[in-house]
Amino acid sequence: DITLAPLLAVISLAALAFFLWPKAVLLYTPAFALLCFLLLTFWRHSLVLPGFGDLPEMETPVSYGRGFVRSLTVLIAGGLCALLSLQREQLQNAVDETVAVMTALPSGVLISDSSGLISFANDRSAQILNLAVENLLGSSYFSLLNLPEGNTIEKYAALSELPGENSGRLMMSLRKEPNKRLVAQMFCLKAASGRLVATVFDEPARTS
Repeated sequence: DITLAPLLAVISLAALAFFLWPKAVLLYTPAFALLCFLLLTFWRHSLVLPGFGDLPEMETPVSYGRGFVRSLTVLIAGGLCALLSLQREQLQNAVDETVAVMTALPSGVLISDSSGLISFANDRSAQILNLAVENLLGSSYFSLLNLPEGNTIEKYAALSELPGENSGRLMMSLRKEPNKRLVAQMFCLKAASGRLVATVFDEPARTS
């Protein structure tokens, strides 16, 4: 059905907004609008509906005004899609800048969720824990570190329930190297994805 062309054009532009830069979306928008206008006017005029039984063949009615309005709708929707693409680009840039800053921090930083799954580790934390960043991501916090005096999982769970709270300075130990001590602070953060725990190592590792 040719009358679905504007709707399909808007859906296509919305999909492009998730993959292309705003200027590219704006560049494609007039082409989609022009294609819709041609389909709804000149090209539709050349289409003939076949007759049924004794009924004669019928030429489809043409409305240039309707074609113009629907094409204008595509143009407006394209502008909105370009705005969506711009916001996506700005958000991605902000995320990239934040990750770059955290990655370059001189202090080691680990970020994990309420279940202890590590979602971020910077280069310094990888050096402190003597593991590659790739090996830290997706691993369990509890398989790496021991918190002092008590059950590590229970203390971690208690802290992760209190957004804005911090543990103060803690002396931690590595599970694989019990004699290796780390000084760190733990902070509970509230994010869109849920509660997160940030562990910041503020002293280099040392052996007791």
